[in-house]
Amino acid sequence: MSAPRKGGDARRRLAAPTLAMLPRVADSLSFLYLDMVRIIQDDTGVCAQIQAGNNRTDLVYIPTAALSCLLLGPGVSITTPALTTLARHGTSVVCVGAGGVRAYAGILPDSLTTHWLEQQAAAWTDPAQRLDVAIRMYQKRFAETDMPDITSLEQLRGMEGHRMKAFYKILAQQHGIGRFRRNYHPDQWHAQDPVNLALSAANTASTASCTPLSSPSDSHPPWASPSTNQTTPNRKPADASGKTSASCASSHASFRTSRHS
Repeated sequence: MSAPRKGGDARRRLAAPTLAMLPRVADSLSFLYLDMVRIIQDDTGVCAQIQAGNNRTDLVYIPTAALSCLLLGPGVSITTPALTTLARHGTSVVCVGAGGVRAYAGILPDSLTTHWLEQQAAAWTDPAQRLDVAIRMYQKRFAETDMPDITSLEQLRGMEGHRMKAFYKILAQQHGIGRFRRNYHPDQWHAQDPVNLALSAANTASTASCTPLSSPSDSHPPWASPSTNQTTPNRKPADASGKTSASCASSHASFRTSRHS
């Protein structure tokens, strides 16, 4: 019969964890969305205060050590100590709209590298790489399509346009919509028919949902789709300061690299 282990042995084992005891990224929660709560730091950890009925406040503790990104929706307030704990655990914090659609601001931890941003900037600024990325994205989306020799993004957009036009025609026939034509007029929003309104709103929402997802990876959301008009060589999107996305991202990458060097 073996002698019982002393309490000091257990404490020493916890003080020096083995590789098997360390958490993996695969075990982490990717994203957590919160709205209409107040996030604070108490003696136990970071928690969300929820106002319940009868003047009661419920507490829900947030697993900051196992969380990659915290999405703060409408009606959320957060204290500085809570943000400090999230930063210490390497959790990104992104302020988003209702349901995680649209992103307004983000706080990224210092432990995040610029690897993906540098790879993205290199692919975006090289016309050949940009076209290659767009073709591979198209092949992933339409794996059953035989790809001809593509030499420009305009050709790729034309192929996608023809495919979507045929797809809209099939759906219109299935749902009994006669003579449907896809139109988008942002300056005449309420003058559009209900089907075009729904398609435009859904497209805007799906595109806006990509921003909160790409921010924690330190990639640049406007480059999420190399086949869009924003990525053509003659039409570089500019921010409020007049700089193009390429120059802004290059400055951002240099700043982040200098901080980690």
